[in-house]
Amino acid sequence: MAAPDGPLRVATTHVSFLRVSGTRQLRRLMGVAGPLDLLLGDLNMPPAAATRLTGMRPLVAAPTFPVHRPRTQIDHVLAGTGGLVATGGGAVAL
Repeated sequence: MAAPDGPLRVATTHVSFLRVSGTRQLRRLMGVAGPLDLLLGDLNMPPAAATRLTGMRPLVAAPTFPVHRPRTQIDHVLAGTGGLVATGGGAVAL
């Protein structure tokens, strides 16, 4: 994806809710995709696991699950080592 400061490497995903399968899927994605600037998706894991497995930092922190009364975050917007900065954000009530 082109951006004013150069190309942006972006990926979206939805990994399994089964911990071992989801971890394997996310590790595979990170290995195949190479360094990403932005990763968005339903990772079905808490923030600590998402940041540990990807090496990326969260841009948004908000509970997203379960949808009717969110208590935990499983959906993520993660940034790589570049200069991306969140200027606002949060979960949208559905």
